[in-house]
Amino acid sequence: MESSSINIIYVLARLSLLAGPVQAAGMGRRSGWSRCGGLALLAGSILLFGLILLSAGCARITPEAHRQADRHYRLGLELYRQGETESAVWELEQAIRQDPGLAPAHDLLGQIYLRRGDIRGRWLATQRAQRAVALAPGDAEYRFNLAAVYRERGFGHNARREFERVLEIDSTYWAAHYQIGLLHEESALRYESARRHRRAADAFDRAARIAPREYDVLCHLAMNLMELDLYQEAGEHLRTAVQSDESRPQAHLLLGMTHHWQGRLKEAQESYRVAIERMTEEDRRPFESLEYLAAPDELAAYEHAGPGDPAASEHAGVGELSVRELSGREDFLRRFWKERDPTPTTVANERWLEHCRRVAHANIHFAVPRLDLPGWRTKRGEFYIRYGEPRVKWRELGEVSAGVGLVPPRWVWAYGEEGREVSLVFADTFLNGEYNFPFPDKSWDPADFRNSPATVALRMVESDPEDYRHDYGAEPLDYFSHTVEFRGPGGLTELQVVYGIPNPGLEFSRSGQMARAVIERRAVLFDQDWNEVAWAEDVQNFEVPPTQAANPNRMVVEKADFFVPDGRYWLALNIRDRGSGRLGIVKTPVEVGDYSGDSLAISSLVLANELVSPQGVERFRRGDVVMVPRLSRQVQADRPLVVYYEVYYLHLDVWDRTWFRTEYTIARVPEQKGFFSRALSSIASPFASGRRWESVSSSLESVGISEVEIGRLQVELSGAEAGDYVLKLTVTDLHTGQEVEREAGFVVVE
Repeated sequence: MESSSINIIYVLARLSLLAGPVQAAGMGRRSGWSRCGGLALLAGSILLFGLILLSAGCARITPEAHRQADRHYRLGLELYRQGETESAVWELEQAIRQDPGLAPAHDLLGQIYLRRGDIRGRWLATQRAQRAVALAPGDAEYRFNLAAVYRERGFGHNARREFERVLEIDSTYWAAHYQIGLLHEESALRYESARRHRRAADAFDRAARIAPREYDVLCHLAMNLMELDLYQEAGEHLRTAVQSDESRPQAHLLLGMTHHWQGRLKEAQESYRVAIERMTEEDRRPFESLEYLAAPDELAAYEHAGPGDPAASEHAGVGELSVRELSGREDFLRRFWKERDPTPTTVANERWLEHCRRVAHANIHFAVPRLDLPGWRTKRGEFYIRYGEPRVKWRELGEVSAGVGLVPPRWVWAYGEEGREVSLVFADTFLNGEYNFPFPDKSWDPADFRNSPATVALRMVESDPEDYRHDYGAEPLDYFSHTVEFRGPGGLTELQVVYGIPNPGLEFSRSGQMARAVIERRAVLFDQDWNEVAWAEDVQNFEVPPTQAANPNRMVVEKADFFVPDGRYWLALNIRDRGSGRLGIVKTPVEVGDYSGDSLAISSLVLANELVSPQGVERFRRGDVVMVPRLSRQVQADRPLVVYYEVYYLHLDVWDRTWFRTEYTIARVPEQKGFFSRALSSIASPFASGRRWESVSSSLESVGISEVEIGRLQVELSGAEAGDYVLKLTVTDLHTGQEVEREAGFVVVE
């Protein structure tokens, strides 16, 4: 109908044009003018009538055409819902052919073309979405879909304008507020702009007021509030999101970040754990991956440790993750992170929490959606996960430089102390949002190639693949600690963790006639897989005369007792002074001996301040002796060396008597000297006025009446020079010929 109407108009127009010359030729003749003017008037009238017919014919669609168009549209809609998009497109095109003014068909075609994801699809989507809006400018949904097309094509300004027009039509259209928030958020993340995060948060807040339980709205609102350091408010929205849909991980992950920033570490650890459990395998990967953190041998062991499968490798030393049998990747990960825990006596593992926060931050800030590239896979994401927040960073805009060409936008991150920092440069070389190490350009000289950003980054990783410095929130508390072991009941070993704090390190307060200090102590013993074996927790009070509170030569001494089987353990000891808030943490491997058999054995050699009998500090009493360890292991040359030990499983003869020999040797540890120092020492020795005290030894045979003997050794050190010494004690059972020995080091001071 439309084509035939156009042909009629074309003929009428030609008649009108032919009438024009006739009119001009007849001017001056009255009769000719009348005839030609009448013809022109008639032609113009026919033309006008034809235009009216055309407009009426175009606007008028027969009822049958309406029905056909509606049928094609409904069938296309059903096919689209079933995922048969090509068939849906054909039906919708047929609907538009029957009724060009069918706005829903144009709108749906625009959505289908947009989902194709190619350039032509986006162009066709724009044409259809614009046509739908032109046909129904007051329809908020059509205008919203047009804005979505603009956003997908990267026309952010046009998209925001259309979203705002949607809100002019319907201010309760929460999805438009949400999309405006996403546009502000995208810009805020690109430029790290707090002002744009504020705009995004305001838009998301308006959406949340209309749709208060919409999960994605609440998560994005909370994320932008976190960027503004409004963690408490963000947490409230995230808890609402969790109540709305507990099965999705995003709100749990963001809630973990808010708890983390607020210092609520136990809650943060639980939220991170729940989030990771709810993630897909692909999303969980960066949280469990060690490729940015572990040494090559650790990575090899981890990759070969499938779920529930042992990673067979030989134990070569305490603290080496990849060199002992592990029961699968979960055990490997637990042990990996526990070894890096700066506060192993607490429930929360701050290093693992920081790793989760870094991964989440990288995925939020550095992802490139148009390339389907997650943030942790970008170079900025990798180095953020390795080293955390740079000390300083800045963004450089792109420019066109003479002789060089296009210099792309760059981010520069600086790590390390001021004046000794290492700078990492990331460039958006292809202007697609992915920042990588920049390519060489014409301005580079040989030195630039040797110190290119990629080379600097490689050196940094080879030197130290990761960095984390925990803020303990307190001044360090210096103290001495030492472990000693004795035979315990039931085949167990008694392990004593003895610690001493110099008096000046504590804050004493007056308590009557004495000065009092209070400490909180927690000691935890772990097996080699970092499973908790035993723990001891206590609040302890120490009272000293006020005159001794600041004496640097005095210390308060206490201990924690464990009864455990023999084996290798990890010991974590946490001590906090309540008065000053100072904190001291020790994490060390411990090897516990076996006293469960009947072979000759000897306890630890305990260097003591003195052996007091029968009165003294009851906590350190063993039998009729009170033995307080000398934790500094320093002995003055004019004071005797006092040693306590116990011997077990001496053989009793038919008269119930033991016969054994005790030998000890004290030798000076040679100093590490160079060739000239050794030469000068040999020259000076003959002329020395005093005799050098190099070593001393003694042997004594004894008879006893018990399989257990208490040993007390006291050696005068007069004449000994300052330096390191080793005491070696050997006990021989003269009935059986069994022999056992122990060593202990100490330092002689003047």
